[in-house]
Amino acid sequence: MNVPAPLVLLVALGLSGGGLPRDRMEYLVEKLRAMGIDLGYTWVELPSGRRVSRELVLDINLLKTLRLVEEVDGILRLTERGRKAFEKAIRFQSIPKRIVDAVAKALRELGLGSAESVVS
Repeated sequence: MNVPAPLVLLVALGLSGGGLPRDRMEYLVEKLRAMGIDLGYTWVELPSGRRVSRELVLDINLLKTLRLVEEVDGILRLTERGRKAFEKAIRFQSIPKRIVDAVAKALRELGLGSAESVVS
């Protein structure tokens, strides 16, 4: 995939409407992989049975460092700056429509937002 994974995460947050709990982002990434959109994350299973990805954590932290995303009480949301970046990514088709559509479908299937509101 030639689309940077952080951009896909940004689009997922934008399509979700109100944001996503951090653990739901992990489910979304796994759902996308199952749909053929592999963001390149590797997963490690912790003794508790929970699976985590170091790369996903780093990408989320990158988006937070760039002030595109904020995390409040475990919920990841776009900042105003992130909302503008999301809108530009959609408007200028910085991310292929098939990926945007897959993200929207995955969000709907997981019950995680109003995914169709922005995609036209």
